[in-house]
Formats: sequence, C-alpha cells, structure tokens
Amino acid sequence: MNNFLPLWNPHMGLGFPVHAEGQTSIFYPLDFIFFKLFPSHMAFSYLIFIYILLIGFFTYFYCRIISLTRLASILAAISFMFCHEVLSHLMGAIMAVRAIVFMPLCLIGVELLLREKQKWGYLVLVIAFTSVVLAGHGQTILYCYLLTSLYLILTIYFDKKNHFQEIIFFVLAVFSSIALSAIQIIPTIELKGLGPRAGALSMWTMVAQSYPPESFKYFLFPAVPPEGISTYLGFFPFIFFLLGFFIFSKKQYFKKSILLIVFFALLAVGKYAIALYAFLCFIPPFNFFRTPAHAIIPSLFFISVLGAMSCDSLSSLFKLKIRVRVLFLGGVVLLTFLDFYRTVDSFNYHRPHRFILSYQDLFKKSSIVSLLKEDKENFRIYEDFGGSPQNVLAQYNLDSVGPGGVYSPLSPDIYQKVFTNDFEKIWGIFNIKYYLSDHPLRDFSSHLQYLGRFDDERLSMTKSNNFRYPYQPFYLYQYKKYLPRFYIVDQVSSYADEHELLKLLRQGIISEKIALVEKENFHLENMPAKLITQMTEGRKKSKEIQLSVSNNKRALLVWNDFYYPGWEVYVDGEKNKLIRVNGLCKGVFLSSGKHNVVFTFNSKSFNLGFSISCISFLFVMLFIGVLFWRSRRSVRS
Repeated sequence: MNNFLPLWNPHMGLGFPVHAEGQTSIFYPLDFIFFKLFPSHMAFSYLIFIYILLIGFFTYFYCRIISLTRLASILAAISFMFCHEVLSHLMGAIMAVRAIVFMPLCLIGVELLLREKQKWGYLVLVIAFTSVVLAGHGQTILYCYLLTSLYLILTIYFDKKNHFQEIIFFVLAVFSSIALSAIQIIPTIELKGLGPRAGALSMWTMVAQSYPPESFKYFLFPAVPPEGISTYLGFFPFIFFLLGFFIFSKKQYFKKSILLIVFFALLAVGKYAIALYAFLCFIPPFNFFRTPAHAIIPSLFFISVLGAMSCDSLSSLFKLKIRVRVLFLGGVVLLTFLDFYRTVDSFNYHRPHRFILSYQDLFKKSSIVSLLKEDKENFRIYEDFGGSPQNVLAQYNLDSVGPGGVYSPLSPDIYQKVFTNDFEKIWGIFNIKYYLSDHPLRDFSSHLQYLGRFDDERLSMTKSNNFRYPYQPFYLYQYKKYLPRFYIVDQVSSYADEHELLKLLRQGIISEKIALVEKENFHLENMPAKLITQMTEGRKKSKEIQLSVSNNKRALLVWNDFYYPGWEVYVDGEKNKLIRVNGLCKGVFLSSGKHNVVFTFNSKSFNLGFSISCISFLFVMLFIGVLFWRSRRSVRS
C-alpha cells in the first residue's frame, strides 16, 4: 500500500475507510512525507523526535516574538515540550501531539497579524490551522481554534485599538484552512454519521475523564494522579509562574494569559464545573467530545510562558550584570532539563530516547508473526487484547479484527453484541481463522483448536516492565471452520431487521452454502442443481478487487468485507447493485456463466473534499501572491 493513496485499508477490521478516520492523519504533511520515505517503525521513530522538537521550536519562536530573551524562551520551550501531559500522549493519543505541534504556531500567526504583518500572519495561520485539522484529533482541533480566537479577542480588548482589518484576515485564514482541509473533513463527517458516535453525546458522557481540582497539586509534583493525567511541567517554571503574580500581575499580557489559563482549566475539570457543561452539551462541536481533561494543554502552555517571563523579569529586576544574568537563566534552563530527565520515569512513561527506540523492536523477529505469515490463505485474526494496542498486526499486512471500531454497517449496540464472547463461535463466518488473546480461554469448546502459548512475545511497544503495558504471554487459537474471503452461495435467507439478523446469527445458519440478505434484496431462487463454481483473484488494490468467476446457475458472490458507501460492483463491465450480506459484508447476484467481477471504491465524499481542497489551494496561493505584490508595490511607491 505504499504506491497509492490508501483510501480503503483491507487489513483493519473487515475493511476500513482509512482516509475518513481523521486520526490516521494520512494527509498530515509530516506523516505523509515520512511514511512514504521510510518503513513504518523508522518513520515513527523519526517523527516522534520531530514532533517534540517542533513543539519546542515553535514555543521558542513565539516567546521571542513577545520579546522574551533567548534563554527565557528556551526555558519555556523545554517546560512545554517535555511536560508530562505532552509526553504521555506519545503512546495513547499521538494524533493529539501532531495537533499540539502547531498550537504555538497559531499564536505566532495572530501576533504577526497584530504587528501589521498581514500577509505573513495570514500565511502562518493558514499553514498552522490546516496542519492542526489534518492531524486529525478533533478535540485538540477544537481547542486550537478556540484558543487562537480567544487570544485574538483578548489582545484586541486590552489593546483598545481598531483591528478590524486584522479580524478580517483572521476570519479568512480560518475559512481558508477549513476549505484546504476539506479532503479530510468531508469524509470524516460521513464516517462519523455512520459510526457509533454519530450525533451529540450526553452531558455525563462528555465529562467522563475530567481533571479533578485536587489534582492541580501535580503541577508541582512529578507523579501520576489516580486519574492518570499528569500536568507536571517542571518545578522551576511553575515556581516562577507563581512568583509572576507579584512581579507583573498588572501587565496586559499577564492578565490575558491568566484568563486563558482559567478558562481552559474550567473546561478541563469537566464534571467539577458542571454548570459550564450543562450549557456546552447543547453546543456543537463541544458535545461531540469526551475526556475534557485534554483542555489543560493550553493552560500548560501559558503557564510555561509566564514562568519563563517571570524568570526573565526577575533577572532584570535585580539589575544583574549580563554575565550573571546569563548564568542565572542558563542555570535555571539546565536544572529544568535535568529535572525532566530525572522525573519522567516517575509517571510510568519512558524517557523519550528509550521510548522512540522501542518502535524499532515492534514485532522484530516475532515467532507469532512468522507463524501467521507461513499461512498463505486469505484470512483474518481476532485480537483479544486487554491492555495492548489493537490492529498492531496490520502493519505486517496481517488482517486483524477487534471488538470495537468507529464504523459498522450495523447499529453500534448490535455490532457490539456480534463481537462479544456470546457470538465467539460464529466469528469464522467473517473470515476469522485465528484467535489471538493475551489471556487463556477457559472454555473454547469444539469450534477452536489451541495452537500454543507464546512466552517470548508481547504486542506492546516496549521491552521495559516500567511501561504501562507490562510483559505478558499470548495464546493462539485456530477456528476449525471459517469462511474464505470470497465465496459463492446458491441459497439465501432474508431478515426483516437487525434483531432478526442477530437471532439468525446466533442460530449459526450461515455457511458456504447459505447467506443472509435484507428482505428487499431477496431475489435468488433456490435451484435443485448442485452449484459448481470456479473463482480466481486477479488485480488486487486498495480501491479495486478483480475476480474471474464461473458458476453453473444463478448465485450470490459474497465478499467478506465491510459494506460501506462508495463501493461499487461491475459485472462484465456493467454496473450492478451491491448487496449487503450477513449484515456486515457485501456481495452481488450473478447469473449462470463466466463473469469478470470488479469491486471498486469510488468515495464521493473524498472526491468532493479533494476538489474543494484543490480549488482552495489555488485561491490561497493567488491571494497570498496578491498580498505580496501589493506590499512590494507600496514599498516602491
């Protein structure tokens, strides 16, 4: 899948529209480049270094723009780039780190606008906003737009000047970035409407994983609170931030920053500020997201900046000589860096260099992968992992299925019931041949065969017992009967609704001879003649599958792959109706004879988004060109 745009990933679940899941970040500029140039484990390693370095670089550059000294800017950069909340996302939510990278750059764009550098401010904002959206973490996208808007509003309020032109440029930058990101936004909206999180969340779901007020003490102490959210950003930066209340509490920048810190802290505490969320639960897109604790990131950024500013001001306040001042600031910077290096293991995550190198060992010389690779059939593996990441096997082109997912042709509650242990015995009908678990199955009856325990393997991403996912053995089972990826049946049974489908699935009537279809698609007459088929797979790509099929009577060709909008089927060059089969998969009715069948993925949402993004790119380039031309012309005149 390295030589074309991966719109459909057949290795995840029963197929997955990878372009529509924003958190895959396939259009994110850095990932798009590195995953094209390097193997996945190397790309991950390089990108983690680059993410953290860019967070520090943009924070440093922002501090320089607001007139902090170099050493103070370095202090702010170290405090924010190595704060525990940022590093902790490297494992569980690296897509949030991708978005956080460009958060300081958004503020840089606003500062450039307010300094009457409209063309540069507009350009920086468009790049930053677009990159944040393409990073794919919806909640962080919302907070970045909200933070930048509030930052602009508060700056204009305290400045008490007419900034109408700057506001126009800011609004243009927002809409330009949304239009440029349409290639990601429109398919994601389509997927969200079809997934288990379609529609707004309830208020109590929104405030799940809130940041409790008593945990604010962890700003000062490097430990993990019971909720697992550490906000430690260095002892010295936080102490200097507290001293700032006595040094420059009347300065406009301090007031503006404190207001932003308090606002995002209120968002982060979630259920402890229930009156706020009683209002927000009616406002999209706030009511699309849970885990409000993520909102603490902007507060951490401004605490880091104010701490560095306070340290800088203290060295000026005592009128220290230049050499002494440099030694003072340099000493604080060094102590802060050493403090992070000393304490980062205390909250159960690796020092970055250990963590990054671990990606290169992911499944290296794995006997599990080697064993599964020896099986040349077209099959799927069910991953039953309690603590390790899902779809780990997908990077080795081993198709894996997990209990959850962001899409299913069935309603979420029905889909969850199908992939629970009550239906474990029928999973073979979905092309699942192997069952891989991090715990032994107590009762696997006659439908599974135990293949062995693998003590030398682990499916987590590191080799240290200090990591969140400890070492554990894995157990491999094989289904004695499973259906192939493609097969043909001459008998069908219909169902009226999903509850009847669930009942039929529980009865286990699906086999290589019979399939389930919706009542309106029931067009197959059962004939007494024995079905004789021959099928070969031809051209196979992410967006297209070609089959040569021969059958002696009318039959249904079943493809064990998710039914999803955009898939089309052509039989002998003519477009046919795509049928939803067995509730989850797709198929097509075939008349007797030899046929050339082509399944192709033509996503209308992607095509629309791609067109809008291309047109927007031309508009942005033209607009920036006009701005620079007018600027050069005014200088000459």
